[in-house]
Amino acid sequence: MYLIEIRPVLEKHRLKQFLRKFRFHLHNTHKIPHITLIYSFKPKPLVKISEISQIISDVAGKYEDLRFLFDGISIKRGSKGLVLAFNISPSMELVALQRELYQRLKPLIKIERGKEKFSESLWFHAAISFGTTEKELKEIEKTDKFERLKQFLYPGVALRICLLGNSKIVAEYDTATKSLLVRKQALSKRYLSKTFKAYREKFLKVNIDNMSMRENIWFVADTHFGHKNIIKYCSRPFIEVKEMDDFIIRRWNEVVSPNDTVYILGDFSINHKKLKEYTSLLRGNKVFIQGNHDVPGVGPESMYFNFAGYDFLLTHKPSPQGNVWNIHGHVHNNRLREFPFVNGELKTINVGVDVTKFYPVNLSWIIDHIERKETKLWLS
Repeated sequence: MYLIEIRPVLEKHRLKQFLRKFRFHLHNTHKIPHITLIYSFKPKPLVKISEISQIISDVAGKYEDLRFLFDGISIKRGSKGLVLAFNISPSMELVALQRELYQRLKPLIKIERGKEKFSESLWFHAAISFGTTEKELKEIEKTDKFERLKQFLYPGVALRICLLGNSKIVAEYDTATKSLLVRKQALSKRYLSKTFKAYREKFLKVNIDNMSMRENIWFVADTHFGHKNIIKYCSRPFIEVKEMDDFIIRRWNEVVSPNDTVYILGDFSINHKKLKEYTSLLRGNKVFIQGNHDVPGVGPESMYFNFAGYDFLLTHKPSPQGNVWNIHGHVHNNRLREFPFVNGELKTINVGVDVTKFYPVNLSWIIDHIERKETKLWLS
């Protein structure tokens, strides 16, 4: 049998890390949840699997915005018990891609009996466990872990659309490079590096020319220079740590001028011995706030200041006060429902690079968002 799925690429390690906490509570769990687009099928007689691959390439190549959100969970009854799954909030283009792909393939494939309805009227989800019993569900509902599942919010993008045969990759369409890959290429780090480069050029860009930079004050957090493991922990689109460091340095110097002031709100570098080396490569006058991964005594734990009639509290860890705006880092992109880039209700601004597309954030951008009374998941 064959399947067509969105294989998590950037999100893979984050999902594994998050779901590892639930393995003792649930049976029949997926190590890495996938988003199935076309359910179990076989090609009809005389239809070659290469034809199926080419149709995936032809259809997927038409679409540009294939982003989605892992957005909480759903529980549905299946034929073998309860299915616990992440809700997927897809872009309109991702919905259109699935519909067109199914219509193009329908005359050429025979779908397993009982599975037609799943491809006809697709429930966008990524299954966490299947065959879960009512008893198991009641047990997990009693834990704080279940609440964390319900609150899970994480960005994703369909970088690879995968054709699987007998649970193995047959071919993949790379949506970033618009390339059809055979199995060996799909599993290659060299090709993955090309995917990430194309992804950065497409999705990690802010139109700076259309944004005001009227103030010479900037904020940034959680660069984690020299920290290899942060790449997988926070789904950063890099293969090597030097590639990540160089990219962040370029982003910083793209917007910061030599006489600007940059407030670094913690976790600047994992390699304390290279602190001076990194700071020498970056423009601006740096003011450090102590982070939990920084060398002790690098700066104060907090700082207040007032600008344009607004009071601000600078901290590493989020510290909502209610009466002041808290500019912080620490949480990266791991608690987006509570601490997105801007939370207008909590009065928090998350300037961790994982929600700012690796740019420092200008004070004028923050003032503009505050005055528009916005809540935004990330800088755009």
